[in-house]
Amino acid sequence: MPEAPLLDLRVVDLAGEPAAMAGRILADLGAEVVKVEPPGGDPLRAVGPFEGGARGGRSLRFAAWNAGKRSLACAPDDPRLDALLAGADVVIATPGEPGVLDLDPARAPHATWVRVTPFGGDGPRARWRASDLGVMAASGNMYATGFPDRPPVRCSEPSGYAHVGPEVAFAALAAHASGRPQIVDVSMQEVVLVANMGAPAAFLATGARGARIGARIGRTREMWRCRDGWVTFGLRGGPARVPTLRAITELLVEHGIAAPAWTERDWSAFNPNETSDDEMRALERPLEALFARHSIGEIFAIACERNLMIAPANTAREIRASAQLAAREAFARLDGLD
Repeated sequence: MPEAPLLDLRVVDLAGEPAAMAGRILADLGAEVVKVEPPGGDPLRAVGPFEGGARGGRSLRFAAWNAGKRSLACAPDDPRLDALLAGADVVIATPGEPGVLDLDPARAPHATWVRVTPFGGDGPRARWRASDLGVMAASGNMYATGFPDRPPVRCSEPSGYAHVGPEVAFAALAAHASGRPQIVDVSMQEVVLVANMGAPAAFLATGARGARIGARIGRTREMWRCRDGWVTFGLRGGPARVPTLRAITELLVEHGIAAPAWTERDWSAFNPNETSDDEMRALERPLEALFARHSIGEIFAIACERNLMIAPANTAREIRASAQLAAREAFARLDGLD
């Protein structure tokens, strides 16, 4: 294995959950990361799911975000904290976040400080607090997510924080590489806005606000139920999709599924924008029948064997069972912080 690239980097991690992933990334790359908690512990320790399923056990969320870090619980005026800051190259902080230490950057003026807040360090919303839900809403992500006749929705996991973590790590490394001590101001809203840039950019260019479209993308749906879950497949045209559409036609025939809308079609000329709604529904029904006969794993195996543009819509269960991820050694057993 090559040597970790950040072995000489010393990081003090004061952050709460919104930026906890950043320190985890730097630790994985070899940095010495010390997680500093208030005397009562980081509030994330009380957030489930818990090891063994019982409240009061070890928080698996805390363990995941803080693996690879050392831990120090102390008050803001503890001399050990001053000694730690004196040797820091980077300090990651979430000022205003409840339950974490909020320190003045003047306590380590030689270091790069990355300060993460919901809406940035200045401006009319600088002092506003927001959870992941608020960040996902304010960024515009939720406006485009869900069904048109229902309220906006967000991912059930704190995906805004997952966007923020890598960007904070990048910001810390870029600022530190400059050789100039500085304070980097990271707005969580702006980070997720960039990740959602398609819709905001369209609004700037055309004034169009867009709309939620649910499981459909364009004229057809993207998500398809199978025997034990869901897979994703776009019933769309274009040269890149023709081989997949022809191969699916063969699969329908092999499975004895009547599908004249498929078998009697010239896929090289298929354009969903010029296809009637009735024709699109006639194309969808055989696909529904095909996918419903198979498990997620069976469909993915067929897709890999025949080079089809179909992929699983993974839950944690499917991710953990992935032979590809296991072969790539993507999983590690976490001891976490006690």
